[in-house]
Amino acid sequence: MTRLLDDPTLARLSQTDPHPTTPLSGAEGARAEALLLRLTTTPRTPGRDRTRVSTKVRVRIAAAGVAAVAVVGASVLAVGPASATDVLMQAADGAAAQPAATSGEYWYVRSTVRDGSQLPYEREIWKSKDETVLRDGASAALAAAEAGADELDPALIRTERISDSTEGGTRPTTFGDETSLTWDELDALPTDPAKLRKVLDERLADYDVDPDYKLWNEITALLSESPATPELRRALWEVAATVPGVELLGTTADSAGHDGTAIELDLTARRLPRYTVVVDPTDGTLLESRIESGGQQLVDTLVDQGPTDTVPEVQPPLCGPGSVPETSC
Repeated sequence: MTRLLDDPTLARLSQTDPHPTTPLSGAEGARAEALLLRLTTTPRTPGRDRTRVSTKVRVRIAAAGVAAVAVVGASVLAVGPASATDVLMQAADGAAAQPAATSGEYWYVRSTVRDGSQLPYEREIWKSKDETVLRDGASAALAAAEAGADELDPALIRTERISDSTEGGTRPTTFGDETSLTWDELDALPTDPAKLRKVLDERLADYDVDPDYKLWNEITALLSESPATPELRRALWEVAATVPGVELLGTTADSAGHDGTAIELDLTARRLPRYTVVVDPTDGTLLESRIESGGQQLVDTLVDQGPTDTVPEVQPPLCGPGSVPETSC
């Protein structure tokens, strides 16, 4: 509650008697709607009575003397139905309210991937500051598609160490799509959205592609497979809300059946993909990413993520240097 009362929009509304003396700006109206949604919803918890919890939230609000909830509601009605910006701002607040990850040497992410007409496969990745270990079934899914098989060959699913060799040693683990941020650089990113946008734009400036395309790619990559802090996740969602052309598709479920809200960025008019993300606005989790291009769809669905100190034993590659027996690729 303390954090909510610190919000400038909510603070302004809470001081009104009984209505704002001046109209809310468009940005304040969108912020007010996101705050109202956050105040009257709770994070998804199995088995919890959402109605009962919502009532408790309202009781706490009343006890704190926040009479501004009614005023927030009025401002929401004034600015119209929810938009993609509203949902992304709510996701930002939800992400910031989550507890920081406990310590662990590796950041672990497990997801299910559906690539076109191929069989779905699991992808697991472990990243420490010094190494990246990957286990996925991409090769097995491709082989199954070529053979017309209806299941994956487990012998083709390998756990391998991924490293970028450089002159004089091994490049440290990086996060993001094109920015290639080290763990320390990720931790050093600003959590003010304007400053974060400036840093990302500067790091992406050398890539001669559509600016909205590369920024959206970068944001979703950092949200899906990095140990970004709750405050950084908040800033990333706030930057995402500024990308032109984002559209609200509405409530939906990801491929695993988790409830969320779908947001689309359609760049097909620029001969680029159509992106859809399914986000849980209550906690800022990016549940699923869908990329459509050339009639094919790539779907990546989050299964699990978090810190860990354990990593599986690495296996020899299927082909190339180090394969057993050595086989050319």
